[in-house]
Amino acid sequence: MQKLLAIVNPVSAGSKTEKKWPKYKKIFLNNNINLDEQFTTHPEHAIKIAAEAVKNSYDYIMAVGGDGTVNEIVNGIIMADGFDNIKTKLIIFAQGTGSDLIRSLNISSEINEVIEIIKRKEVKYLDLVKAEYLARSGEEKTRYFINVGDCGLGAEVVYRVNKSKKIIGGSFSYLLAVFTTLVKYKNKSAELKLDGKIVFSGNLSNVIIANGKYFGGGIKVAPQAKLDNGKLNIILLKDFNKLSIAYNLFKAYDGEHLGHPLVESLTAENIEISAEEKIAIEVDGETVGTSPVRFSVYKQKMPILV
Repeated sequence: MQKLLAIVNPVSAGSKTEKKWPKYKKIFLNNNINLDEQFTTHPEHAIKIAAEAVKNSYDYIMAVGGDGTVNEIVNGIIMADGFDNIKTKLIIFAQGTGSDLIRSLNISSEINEVIEIIKRKEVKYLDLVKAEYLARSGEEKTRYFINVGDCGLGAEVVYRVNKSKKIIGGSFSYLLAVFTTLVKYKNKSAELKLDGKIVFSGNLSNVIIANGKYFGGGIKVAPQAKLDNGKLNIILLKDFNKLSIAYNLFKAYDGEHLGHPLVESLTAENIEISAEEKIAIEVDGETVGTSPVRFSVYKQKMPILV
């Protein structure tokens, strides 16, 4: 019999997941989906739980939480299994504030559809993105992600969102954090290198490293991105003023921001960002460290049920 572990983040969706999970578990069991469960209790706990699950030969790990929970599970799987021949398959039962990855995957957060996905057992292999950066302690660190990372304003916004209680919806939480962050944020001078070639040097607001199309609770920031083509879509927001950022943010919900002269959409497999002043980095909705940072993509490595 195949083994399934649900890793539940009880504080996701403003702690609503903790209250809803017993009912969800009963529905899974009533549909002949047997599972074990483990709850996270602190940041990065899901990394350790997922790594142990791989070592204990679980066939499936279901992320019950937001994009950050998915990210931790992905890193735990890689920690235990490497990424050249991953056997443990990922299932997403999205319960997060934003849950942007499922938008690109075109899968639902409704439990009945998740049950159908589990029963169907259709596997899709997603690209993995490796980020190498400086932790706030100054130590060099590595983190993998599937959806979106960014460097600059976006990372500062994510930090503010994660400090909030996330009681309100993902999109509104993000917008509120954007406008609060903009009050004090100053554009940074940086150099961007793609596949070994310098493509930009100067002041910028944000660099978005997109494998998926969405971030920030439904903002279609990278409409040309694909999760399985072995390429990253880089969205460069150059020296925007604060009013222009706010205006173009609303256009980005429909993916209509790319026509702005200060927005550039690029494609690469390897990205390097450096700056005299350290710039904040976030991946899959979690702030992890600062520049200098390198991003590399590995084609179709992570198996997921869709």
